[in-house]
Amino acid sequence: MVICTAIACINLLANVSNLPQKMDYSLRDSVEQDVSFASQHQAFLAKQSRFSFYQVNRLNLITFSNIYHPTPESSSLFLSQAVRKQLQGLDYPKHRLLDLGCGTGVIGLSLKPFVNELHLTDINSKAVLCARINAFINGISAKVYQSDLFNSVPTGGFDIIIFSPPFLQKEIRKEVELCTNDPGGNLFLRFIQEVPYYLSPQGMVFFSYSNLGDLSLLNQIPVGLKLEQLAIERFPEAGTERYAFQLTMQ
Repeated sequence: MVICTAIACINLLANVSNLPQKMDYSLRDSVEQDVSFASQHQAFLAKQSRFSFYQVNRLNLITFSNIYHPTPESSSLFLSQAVRKQLQGLDYPKHRLLDLGCGTGVIGLSLKPFVNELHLTDINSKAVLCARINAFINGISAKVYQSDLFNSVPTGGFDIIIFSPPFLQKEIRKEVELCTNDPGGNLFLRFIQEVPYYLSPQGMVFFSYSNLGDLSLLNQIPVGLKLEQLAIERFPEAGTERYAFQLTMQ
């Protein structure tokens, strides 16, 4: 009965709407967003504007409109794969994982086998509902709640903190751009400044970034945190790159 009710709700909602130690990140020229990138980005936004269903890492996932979609080429899956490679070498599960800006919950839900306690948060109430439904239909126990970055996150250190931020430093003009745009890089700056206060002493932070954003912001990572590049993916036609990074306490 509960499953049928959840499916009915879903149908209704569908109808309604390794870094070199001396690598220099200072003031790299911004990438020319040529016609190729512009057209690709418009197609990307159109896809984000639809309700969709995905099967990812043995998970069944619904995605509401204007919530970042876990497509095969998405930054979510790119980061998830990089994190999974790091965690596979662990001899025991970590205690607590925090997935900030979780969207559909795809990253955190995919990594639940590596942790005992999973927290999924997002500032968008629709994303929170989406992640909560996805946790339910996949039978995964998770604490899912609304939070503006760390504002509503409980005290106590997290062993793993994950964030896949928006890359484009452009003004947000419509709802769908909430998952793509970070004007002035302010959200990313808040993240790197606040994350040390929520990380356990032996904890790990994983995040994605791109040359679509301002790479010089990486120079503002607090002293005491070690930055390591885990993966890079290049898109020559669009002139863009994206990276997966890890932060640990020094």
